[in-house]
Amino acid sequence: MPTPALSLGALEEKGWFFNQEGLDSLIEQVETDDTTLEQVIDLAKDTDLRELTEKGFRKGDLTKLSQLPSPLVLQVLQIQNIAVPSIQHVEKPRLLRVVFTDGSSKKKWIGAEILGKVESISLHTPPGTKFLLTKPIEIREQLLILGPGMLTCLGGQVQEMIQAWKAGKQFIKRTKGNQTTSEEDLPPPFIPFKIKAS
Repeated sequence: MPTPALSLGALEEKGWFFNQEGLDSLIEQVETDDTTLEQVIDLAKDTDLRELTEKGFRKGDLTKLSQLPSPLVLQVLQIQNIAVPSIQHVEKPRLLRVVFTDGSSKKKWIGAEILGKVESISLHTPPGTKFLLTKPIEIREQLLILGPGMLTCLGGQVQEMIQAWKAGKQFIKRTKGNQTTSEEDLPPPFIPFKIKAS
């Protein structure tokens, strides 16, 4: 059973939003009687957040939020460099678009490096990696306005997500290797990413 120090409230204070079933499933994986908060968090890092809650972070009408509060743990689902055509998987020039989940089965958070490079994220960051919001992040037109000093990487390895990600990368490499350079096979013209100024 959870101790007073190990509760949903204690986890939420550190940015982790589970339901009771999710917390219980993590506690069952700990092979000691005195389960600690740190043990649960370590297990959560290697678990898909969507298996631990259905609601994730929920504070009122999410469509009306002007910022995402901290602390809050988000999990990477997908990373793209929208500064170059999608066929090119390169870091420079760089403007990363990151799809996050807080565990919700219905809501995804999409962020872009509008304010500058987020040092802890790259195209090599695997899905399932957890990040802690260290300061509130502005939401503009349903987009998280990302920049330096906003996210701390907590790590985590969700094996099922990593395996699917690696398989997808291998498929892309094989596909590119079989492509010709005829005009019909070229990707469509690149459309620059735009966002209206507030």
